[in-house]
Amino acid sequence: MKSFALMLVMMFGAGTLSAHLFSAKWGTNPTAPVYAGQAYELTLTLETLANEEIAGVRMEQGPNRQPDQQTTYQKGDRRFTVLHWQQSDPRAKVASIPAGRIQANVTQVQVFGFMRTANTTQQIAIANAFSYEVQELPGDARGLPIGAFTLTLSADQNFFAPGEVRLLTAKLTAQEGYVPDDYEFALEETSSGELYPFRVQTKTARELVAQAHFVVAAEQDVTLCLKSLRLFDLKSRTVAEVQCESLTLQMRPLEDLITEDTTLAVSQATATRQGAPLRFAPSIGAPVVGALEAPWQVEETREQWSRVKTPQGAGWIRSELLKEEMP
Repeated sequence: MKSFALMLVMMFGAGTLSAHLFSAKWGTNPTAPVYAGQAYELTLTLETLANEEIAGVRMEQGPNRQPDQQTTYQKGDRRFTVLHWQQSDPRAKVASIPAGRIQANVTQVQVFGFMRTANTTQQIAIANAFSYEVQELPGDARGLPIGAFTLTLSADQNFFAPGEVRLLTAKLTAQEGYVPDDYEFALEETSSGELYPFRVQTKTARELVAQAHFVVAAEQDVTLCLKSLRLFDLKSRTVAEVQCESLTLQMRPLEDLITEDTTLAVSQATATRQGAPLRFAPSIGAPVVGALEAPWQVEETREQWSRVKTPQGAGWIRSELLKEEMP
């Protein structure tokens, strides 16, 4: 029993004596210089032994708010705890942090067989004064987004028949930096159809997603692409353009869809007893926006299609199906 008690004393005593905070260093990620408007991180790196963890930090100098993130990595017998503060400065300046004390709660964890101990002590280190420069962007880059981005364009289906409507989804993702607040998606010039305006579906600091309807007018395969994004690239420190990989829609013979449309009309009428489907545009395969419901009124006729207004809304229907639903 005495030997067990002695072992406990030695364990806790060893933890108290060996706790260390070896150093505290300020930095930026990416490394300075940084640019006005750029998203970057101010970092504070604390060095301890590998079996020691940082549980809390107080600073005489530096940001007056809690860090946005805390990460760790290990080299040899040392653990490095990094505190991260998200930063962005609108104008050029020289930022400086005076030298000051860093007080941290250092928790030492030790494992002896089936036993695990944790002992926390307060440790102090001095962080040297730190300064870095926030530069103005070069003249031709001012006002441009800063960082690394990708643009993608996709469709609800990668095939069409002439006159069909495809739902396009555009996405801008920031691997580094922030999505511009005023960014708007736009297609490269095309004579293959008509694009309705993109509407934002979701927006965060790192990603923007928008959708738009595209009425395909072509009678051959169609290639669509978003306009490129001009930005300031941090790796090359030059103005660059982010290109979008093109989207190809393959034409589907009209005959393949006639049977599908008729089958849908019959099955929907049978299932809901509300009539044939109403479509977003006067084309086979266009999105279904409702079903024919009495009382209805024909507002427009275009070739073999009629636009009707019902109590639930309006849409296009093939005239031959409309006749079948007439009283």
